[in-house]
Amino acid sequence: MIRTQMTTLLKREFWEHKTLMLYLPAVGSALFLISVVGLLLLTNAASSTEIIFEESVFEFGLDKLVALDNAERTLLLGQVYQLSSYPFLLMSLVVAVNYLLGSMFNERKDRSILFWKSMPVSDALTVVSKLVTGLLVVPMVYLIFCLIAQLLSLFVLTLVLISTDYPVWDILWQPINPISHAFSLLFYQLMQSLWGAPWFGYALLLSAWAKSSPVVWFVGIPVAVVILERVYSPYDGLIIFDWLWAHSLPLLAVSGEGFNLEWMLVEVTGLLQGIVAGMIFVGSAVWLRGKHNEI
Repeated sequence: MIRTQMTTLLKREFWEHKTLMLYLPAVGSALFLISVVGLLLLTNAASSTEIIFEESVFEFGLDKLVALDNAERTLLLGQVYQLSSYPFLLMSLVVAVNYLLGSMFNERKDRSILFWKSMPVSDALTVVSKLVTGLLVVPMVYLIFCLIAQLLSLFVLTLVLISTDYPVWDILWQPINPISHAFSLLFYQLMQSLWGAPWFGYALLLSAWAKSSPVVWFVGIPVAVVILERVYSPYDGLIIFDWLWAHSLPLLAVSGEGFNLEWMLVEVTGLLQGIVAGMIFVGSAVWLRGKHNEI
């Protein structure tokens, strides 16, 4: 029963926000592919100029790539391939927060919450469905579109390389290893959802409580807390600010090493603190949804 209700609620959230969860990542993937094709056309067009006389810029880059040893080539292409996924990862993070901020606020604003609360579904299950959508569905949808765009770009490059004498497998597919990259992205997205749990839970809480723009409260309350800490804190450092700032950053920025997971060995305490804070915020959001109706 609960599984059926949860599945129905998740489908509802997806189709009610299909612009954010379907059209936007699809446009992002299309722009990514257009940029790859455009870059190939530009590099080939450069061969007609006086930049390089005997070969195109593309072939020049391939010669440099072939000259590297396997370890250097794997490292270089792995970093480039990871870098190409960053726009999707950051976009999914922004979309998830934006979705959570409006998930219950918009229902309260247009009074559709009265209809949804009349349905035989508990407040807890409804709030959890919105949390799952923001923490899992949104990141996974953007991950899928990211992987599709990257694979299509690899196929485009493969078609270009087939007509040359360069070993496609050795200089493209083997160093990049798309399967390993996909699992790294999947693990990263899951860990990012846990790492940002306090902010996601906070956004959900504001969506259930705020009577005006939740975005203003989302930014304003932490800023006010940090100012008060700076003015009245007896300590030299800013403990609250440092904690909030760390959890507000994508893990890519926190680790500084792309998908290197060594940060997990150092930040386990911070991760657990964030999860607990997020659970408190979500529990408060459930309670508020039972008390607050329309705005």
